[in-house]
Amino acid sequence: MTTFCLQIHPDRAPGLDMERVRSLCRLATTRRVLVERHSIVEGVEDADRGPHVNLMFDTAQPRALWDLLRSLFYEDSMVGPELATASLVMCEGEDGWDDYRVLHHFDPEVEIDEI
Repeated sequence: MTTFCLQIHPDRAPGLDMERVRSLCRLATTRRVLVERHSIVEGVEDADRGPHVNLMFDTAQPRALWDLLRSLFYEDSMVGPELATASLVMCEGEDGWDDYRVLHHFDPEVEIDEI
């Protein structure tokens, strides 16, 4: 099983409709073939990252789940552009979080990995 984390930094996009994001999250979880477990973890503000929300998804089909998350969240006309500038997506690698992969990052200078 592979865990994905879509981490949102609301301070980077003050107009981001978090209720719409949560609605898309609920839609993603209806795909039981892809999403085996899901949770939402609200992060407290800290000096390095500020407040953040982690949308966590577990799957046995990482490539298919990443395709779903991209289409649901980043191609959504209501929240996609803001999420692109206010979020990052990571997934576990072969050794769990010790060799995680960055699949999306709000900073265009960060190197993006392949699944």
